[in-house]
Amino acid sequence: MKITGLIVLIIILGVGYLIINAIRKKSQQTYSEDKLDQIDHSGYGNGKYFYQAPGMILDKQYIPIYGKERLCHIPYYKDNSQKTRSIFGLKPLHGTQVRSEDHSVIIERVEGMTNYAMYRVLLDGEEIGTFKKDKMIKEGGFKRLFPYSFVNKAKETYRFENPDRFHSTVIKDEQGNIILSAKRTGLDYKKNEKTNKRGEQNQITVDNDGKYPDELWLALYIQACITYQTLDKQ
Repeated sequence: MKITGLIVLIIILGVGYLIINAIRKKSQQTYSEDKLDQIDHSGYGNGKYFYQAPGMILDKQYIPIYGKERLCHIPYYKDNSQKTRSIFGLKPLHGTQVRSEDHSVIIERVEGMTNYAMYRVLLDGEEIGTFKKDKMIKEGGFKRLFPYSFVNKAKETYRFENPDRFHSTVIKDEQGNIILSAKRTGLDYKKNEKTNKRGEQNQITVDNDGKYPDELWLALYIQACITYQTLDKQ
C-alpha cells in the first residue's frame, strides 16, 4: 500500500513537472529577447512607461517595458535553488532585473530567519541599498497595501504608499516628494490592444530627481507588485 502511494506521488510530481516545463517553454517563446526590437514605444517616453505583467512569473522571460528601447524586466534568481522553489511554488523567492542599454538593476531576495521579505538592490553591479517589507506597527506597514521601503547606503528611505488603497501606488522620498506614481488595473482577462496579451497593466510615471536612473524606480515598483502578489496578498 505504501509502495502504491509512493508510485502515485512520483507520477503526480512527474506530470506536474512536465506541465510546468511546457508552460516555461511557451512563455520563453512569448517573451523572448529578440522580440524587444519589435516593440512600438509610441505614446511613451520622457518618464512615462507602460508595463504589463505576465500571467506567471518564470525564468528567462524578457518582459518589455514601454518607454525606452530594449527596456525590459527579467525575473531574477540568485541560484538554481531559488529558481526551482519559486517556479514550482515551494517558496516564492522571485527577484527582479530591469535592464536597458544604459543600466542594469538587480533586486535579489535575501533568505534568512525573518518572515519579512528583504532584498539586496544592485545598480550596474554595485550594491546601493535594501528593498524591504516594513514592520506592521513600528514602521506603519499595516496602513499601506504595499508596506515596502527602499533604504540606500546613506540611510535615506523611500516609502511606498497607496493613495486609493488598491490601484494607485507612489514612491516618496523623505521630504514627501513623489518619485514614481503608478496606476494598475489588477488582473485583466481582456487582451491589451497594444501588447495583444492578458495580464495586469501598469501606467507608470517617473519624476526623476537625477539621483538614480529611471530603471531603479521601475525595478523597485515591479518588485513591490511581485512581492505583494506572491507573499503578502494572502
